[in-house]
Amino acid sequence: MYALSNVANINPTWLWAETNYMICGIVENVYSNISSFSTGKFTTADMAEPQFWSLTVTDYLEEAWQTKINTAAAWYQGVNPLRNTYKERIQNVSRRLQTLEVTSTSFYYILATDRNAEDPDPSALAYINPKFYDDIDADLTEFLNTVMYVQNERLLSRITPEWVNVPTPFETGADYISFTANIATKGSICCTAVAGTVATADLPSPEQAFLGIDGTNKAAAGTKCVDTVGENLETVKVEGLAADTLHTVFCIAMDDFNLWPTFMTYSEFLPMQGTEATTA
Repeated sequence: MYALSNVANINPTWLWAETNYMICGIVENVYSNISSFSTGKFTTADMAEPQFWSLTVTDYLEEAWQTKINTAAAWYQGVNPLRNTYKERIQNVSRRLQTLEVTSTSFYYILATDRNAEDPDPSALAYINPKFYDDIDADLTEFLNTVMYVQNERLLSRITPEWVNVPTPFETGADYISFTANIATKGSICCTAVAGTVATADLPSPEQAFLGIDGTNKAAAGTKCVDTVGENLETVKVEGLAADTLHTVFCIAMDDFNLWPTFMTYSEFLPMQGTEATTA
């Protein structure tokens, strides 16, 4: 990005929400003289939460309809259908004499957040105005059922995980290092191994450890993520490592928030620390 005036506003676009950035700038005059670099740091606005939404129709409807329902609903939401994640179908039944009869079928989805700035937010996007019911019926030409209602419900809040048992080396082999750890909430634990000792200036962020890269954005020697169900001691086995080599392993925990999870809290002044271990 650049500007051709003495005083200018430069607006970076296509940035991710809820993310720390550093911006670097220089000044060049008409004689091609270039100033020294100036840097500044900023954080983009918080990311909106993803949203539950569901559509309920009368009577029984096969699960195969979930794709057509999503396609029609996404058109009215104004989003790519891939933003909607199908979760489940629930059949609602009632007893009539000695038999159970399906009275309605509900299809449940999650509208994922776009990490770029977004207006309206997912809460508004997920809501389908009742006036569109007839249009949805018309779009689904084979739809023999009647749309009863659409619901929109906000997901559970983010939970910042905390260690119950901190990551501890458990076992080493010629090409792997295992750690045990657990957190008190449902989510995931990821461990990323970087060859050698890591300098303080090159410590990775939680996001980098989650993505399997080191503090300089290069591919790490190995990474492994496991799901947690809450307070169970989990074993994380990082494989594909070089034999007889010192590695620094960074383990990070996150919640199960849809699309982009909530990481443990670290900062520039309190960075994530690694644990050194050597393969056999």
